[in-house]
Amino acid sequence: MNFGFADFIKKHSMVISVLLGISALILLILAPKGDTPMQSKKDVTENFDLAEYTEDVENKIKQIVKSLSDCDECEILITFQDDGENVYAEEETNVSADVFAFGESESEKLIIKHKFPKICGVLGVCPNISSAERANIIKGIASLFDISYSRIEIMSKQ
Repeated sequence: MNFGFADFIKKHSMVISVLLGISALILLILAPKGDTPMQSKKDVTENFDLAEYTEDVENKIKQIVKSLSDCDECEILITFQDDGENVYAEEETNVSADVFAFGESESEKLIIKHKFPKICGVLGVCPNISSAERANIIKGIASLFDISYSRIEIMSKQ
């Protein structure tokens, strides 16, 4: 009475088939629904708003300044090198393993990603900030945005 794996499969093939079918149905039910990642990425890049992005970055810098100093009322201004850039798929170019893009104009082409604008300068005005706090803030901003110390100025308002 020595049964092998092949004998087991033969005897229980119907049960195995039913279990595989049920597993496939469960996976389909539990799979995420909605847009594919490429579609949702397209929606995000088409709706990019430079003013909103600027305000968001300025608010984050204000939070950093507040955490590194006793300054509660700082004003931040940032400047950008450009407005960012949409990277489009070229006609008949393989974007990924299963996505191809076709289109004549930029409005018809598939946006692969959006390159955010490069920050090229930061100006901060903070009342009664010490030299040590100023140095820490400049160092943090330079590291965060990969810009030169000379492109960052934190001024004290007296």
